This record gives sequence, structure tokens and C-alpha cells, in this order.
Amino acid sequence: MPKEPRSQRLKQKTTEATRPVVTKAPSKYWSEIREVVCPCCGISHGSKYWERAAAYPPQQRFGTIKEASGRGSLAVIGELTPDTEPEVAEIVKQRLLTAIQTFIDKGWMKKEEL
Repeated sequence: MPKEPRSQRLKQKTTEATRPVVTKAPSKYWSEIREVVCPCCGISHGSKYWERAAAYPPQQRFGTIKEASGRGSLAVIGELTPDTEPEVAEIVKQRLLTAIQTFIDKGWMKKEEL
């Protein structure tokens, strides 16, 4: 019997590996990973990330301009503001407002908390 092409075998493995499996098993044999999805970017992060994010100063930069300074390092050579990047600022603002509205709609937050 001929062997399946490698691409087909990889496709099957990927499909099987990415298929969600819901299992109730004794905790002695399984570890649990809990991640919260960022409502702005959609990437899930563990609790350590959110602890660091909570401690991040509110007066952060909007963005930076970096330049390669050799050997894999980057030097900050400038700062971006909503005025210098108005299109991006609008996208970020809309995404943030959508995230807040989603929290309100789902009952995870009240308008009074704003």
C-alpha cells in the first residue's frame, strides 16, 4: 500500500491536533491552563501577563519609532502620537470603545464604572 503524501499526513495531524477536545479527567493526571482573551487584540494571555499589565503606568507612549542599531538591538529614535498617526489612532480608539461596549453588553461592566 503506497504511503500518503507528506502534505496530506501533516494536514491530518494538524487537523487532529487543533480539534478542541473537552475532557473531564482527574486533576491528578491533567494540568489546567487558564487564559483571558484581550478584548482589544484578541490574543489570550495568562494571569502573569495581566498582573504586569495592571502595573503598567497609565501615561505610556502612543508609539515609538525605532532604528536598528546593530547586533539585533533597536534604539528608540522618536515618539508617535495620535496626531502623527491619525488613521491608526482612530482604529485603536474604535477597538477600545468596542471592547468597552462588549463588556457593558455582556454585563461584565457597568456604564457607571467609566
